[in-house]
Amino acid sequence: MNRRFAVQVSREDPWWVALVEGVPGGWEMRRLEQLEGEVRDGLAVFHDLDPSEVELDWRYELPVQAAAALGAYRAKRAELERAENEYARTQREAAVALAHVPVPVRDVARLMQLSRARAATLLTSLPQKNA
Repeated sequence: MNRRFAVQVSREDPWWVALVEGVPGGWEMRRLEQLEGEVRDGLAVFHDLDPSEVELDWRYELPVQAAAALGAYRAKRAELERAENEYARTQREAAVALAHVPVPVRDVARLMQLSRARAATLLTSLPQKNA
């Protein structure tokens, strides 16, 4: 049975400090990457759980300007990931549509300004025809 915990993290130079409501004390580490294991193990012991049953929601307390910049970055990153997924989907759709004309793989590559290898990769799930 998994349990979810909200972990409030703040920066108290040189430490990252993690607190969980209802759990006495907290954790201090110099690097963020060290916090997860320590917090997970500590909560597992405190609540008599297996560490794999501990789910963590990280909430960072940062100065306003840093929090705003990080939020803007994360929004743009999510936007980029959506755009990359859409690009990959339309790239494959175009290659498949051209292959059904039929257009040879080498010409699909030229029309789409791709390498022949990339065009062939996009078409790997199609039944093989003379290319």
